[in-house]
Amino acid sequence: MPAHPLRPLTALALEIILMRFYFSAQDTLTPALVGVACVVVHVGLVIALKDGMQHRSIALATAVSKSLKVLVLYFLLRPKLGEGFSADAMTP
Repeated sequence: MPAHPLRPLTALALEIILMRFYFSAQDTLTPALVGVACVVVHVGLVIALKDGMQHRSIALATAVSKSLKVLVLYFLLRPKLGEGFSADAMTP
């Protein structure tokens, strides 16, 4: 079963939202370092998959690296926000 085509777009949208959180906290170093690491992952995936997947390896590497970036940025942001960003804080 093929993956849903909008799944990588979700990571792109969430990345924009997370970047705004970091910029509002005046932390530009963390997203920059995570971005550099994800570029390395992206290039590595393209090189590793280019023989078997040809040009489709670029799309897969983009989806994987963007999703990884969103996950890393989210988990690094959670301690900065405290309890105000958890599901437990939403319950009365």
